[in-house]
Formats: sequence, structure tokens, C-alpha cells
Amino acid sequence: MSKSGYKTISMSESFSKITLLDCLPITIIHSDSLKKEVIKDIVIAIKSKYTKLEKFFQVSNVDVTIFVFADQLSLHIFACGSVQPSWMVGFGGDKKIMILDPSTAEQVGKTYQDMIKTVVHELVHVFSWHNNCHKLAIMTEGIAEHFAERYNYEDIKHLARNINNLSDKTFKLWLNAKTSEELGSRQGGYLAAYTIIEYIIRTYGAEKLKEYFFSKDVAPFENLNVEPSQFIEGWKNFLRETYL
Repeated sequence: MSKSGYKTISMSESFSKITLLDCLPITIIHSDSLKKEVIKDIVIAIKSKYTKLEKFFQVSNVDVTIFVFADQLSLHIFACGSVQPSWMVGFGGDKKIMILDPSTAEQVGKTYQDMIKTVVHELVHVFSWHNNCHKLAIMTEGIAEHFAERYNYEDIKHLARNINNLSDKTFKLWLNAKTSEELGSRQGGYLAAYTIIEYIIRTYGAEKLKEYFFSKDVAPFENLNVEPSQFIEGWKNFLRETYL
């Protein structure tokens, strides 16, 4: 094993470098311009969560190739074939992660640590895809945010403080969003997904969450045998009691 936990070799393609992780089936493809410190931080983030994801998803040795792009346009064209909303800085699934260079975070209104944690977020999607898990965005994105831990106390406190100003229609749109794009286009959707996962864990237990995540694609309250209004009110109370 190398001292750093990975090794980098040269390539002759447009992505000029490839970094191989020791002990994990992870490959990072990137350009010469990607700083060594960024590679190191990506590796640390992956290693801190990979084993936990294996345990949660009940799979092992999931091969992942991570493409790191120097600019957002190249990322969008490579991943989707067209320009996507500006908030989309990473994509994951089918053994691939495509991510914007974390050192360019400020150019897209993010922080460096947000972008490093986005690598973990997208890694969760790869595991989820591999195991053909739940497809509702509130669950897939919520689980990804749970493991990535992108949101801090102040983010959630702000949501809790304004929870009474949000309509039931907004909650239902969050809960029933079919895609990450649909969820992300609704303000606060990803943060709501994260807190809903935390609420389920605190109220019903981690095993119940896992059981539900591997079940059919239904809204959380359907699987937990509670009425929609009861689930929403319980979640609101959880936010108030925990963060205010």
C-alpha cells in the first residue's frame, strides 16, 4: 500500500491522469490541473464512508470510476449531453461519478467542503443504483445527504424556524418528487429530504429506515402506516424540538 493510500499514473487521453486507490475498487480520472490536495481530500472522504455504505446496502466491492471536470459546462455535456441547472455539480449512478473540481466551488456558489461531500453524496447513488433500491427522490436524495452530511446546524435551524410558512402542498411535492431534478428544483427540497431521513431514524429506528428503503417506491408515510398529515406534523415537531 502506498503511503498516501493511492497512486497516480499518466494517461494519453483528454483526461491526462488516473488515480487508483489502494484496497478499494475506486478509480479517479482527472486532468493535470487537479491539485494533489484535492485528490487527497476526495480519497479521505471516500474511505470514511465506503465501508459504511457496504454495510447499509449489503453489497461489497462496488467498482466506481470518478470523473473530475475542470468546468461545469464540460461536466453537464459529458453527464447529460446538454446544459443542466447551475445547482447540479455532480452526478452518480451505474458505477460512475461525475463531479466538478472542488477547487472551483466558489464559481458555482458552493464551498470547497460542500464539493468534497458531494463526492460522498454521489457515491451513495452508485451503491443505490447497484442494489436497485428505492427510486423516490425524497428517499434516494435523503439517504445520500444523510451519509454526505452536507448540511450544518444553522441550515436546519433556518428550515425549522420557517416551517410554519410552508404549505402542505409544498410538503407533498417534496414527498412525491420522482427525480432528483424535480426535488432539487423546489426550494429546500434536498434539505427537507435530509431532515426527513433523520426524522425517520430518530422516530422509527435505523432498521426501519433500511427496511423501507429496500421496499417498493411509496411515500414514507405509506410504508410507516401513518397518515400523511400525521407524518408531516411529526416531522415538523421533530425539527422544532431538535433545532429550535
